[in-house]
Amino acid sequence: MSSEDIAEEIRDVFPDTEEVIVQYLSGYLVDDAGEEEDVLQVARTILESLSGGENDKLEKLMDRLGDLLEDQLNARLKNRSGPKLQKLDKVMDMSKAQMSNTIAFSEGVDLESINKGKASRVDVKKLEKQEAKLKAKIEKRARRDLYEGSKLLDAHRKQQTYEEMYMKINPLEAVNSKNKSRDIHLPSIDVNFGSNRILTGATLTLAHGRRYGLIGRNGVGKSTLLRHIAMREVPIPAHISILFVEQEIIGDDTTAIDSVLKADVWRDHLLKEEAALNVKLTELEAEGDDKRFEDAREETSSRLADVHARLSDMDAESGPARAASLLAGKWIL
Repeated sequence: MSSEDIAEEIRDVFPDTEEVIVQYLSGYLVDDAGEEEDVLQVARTILESLSGGENDKLEKLMDRLGDLLEDQLNARLKNRSGPKLQKLDKVMDMSKAQMSNTIAFSEGVDLESINKGKASRVDVKKLEKQEAKLKAKIEKRARRDLYEGSKLLDAHRKQQTYEEMYMKINPLEAVNSKNKSRDIHLPSIDVNFGSNRILTGATLTLAHGRRYGLIGRNGVGKSTLLRHIAMREVPIPAHISILFVEQEIIGDDTTAIDSVLKADVWRDHLLKEEAALNVKLTELEAEGDDKRFEDAREETSSRLADVHARLSDMDAESGPARAASLLAGKWIL
């Protein structure tokens, strides 16, 4: 059975199905090494969204796919090589201490002589090959949930830090949002996954202060939409900061409030710069009236004043209070 056989079955039952979905399903059903029931359940979830309520057609297709998968499993078992059971030429009495060493010459097996004096050995090459296959299988499953072509993934491949990514997406010049609307209303947006369009002419409306969640079947484009928003591939107003939170993070000793404060990268960056400038200015002032350091003092003082102004614009002093308020709203504090 090939992926084209499965693709043809899907096309026959649901001819209006997009080709990219047909190819994905056929490849998934052929390549996946999981349990048959789990594989079919994933396929059923996707096909239900395409059936348009035609349950009879869906059930017939699922039965056909189940038969194809069963044929595939039987073919794999048949082709699997390995030691086979062999019928003994005559009955052996295991209670006897000595067994004939001539049985092997008649294509029998001397069980005692086989197990005597032999140490267990590991074939290192076979073990390495098996570990490589297992690693490739794990990596394949991990890649299944990722969307290639996303700028966010490209950034991860280049090993950009979170701070670099945040400051690139949210430039400091756009941080100040005073007297600006924080509502988002985009009347016509398009979202693409590679060469395939997921949304066309859609309207995105988000009211400030409200919490939103995306609900839908796996594979319909929820994560893709979030990544497009996170990377500003959807035209979010520049004065609105965007924070993309991964599903899993590595735990450490950082407190909840400190984690929230560090999420405001520009605030954290400017506070660190302020501390460094204060130390530098103190060292320069310790040199007295030496004219050699006068230009450096003026430059440092000017930069420090600029940092203070930016911290004031973003209301940095209220950061801990705002972080505590956010955590209290999520029942963390």
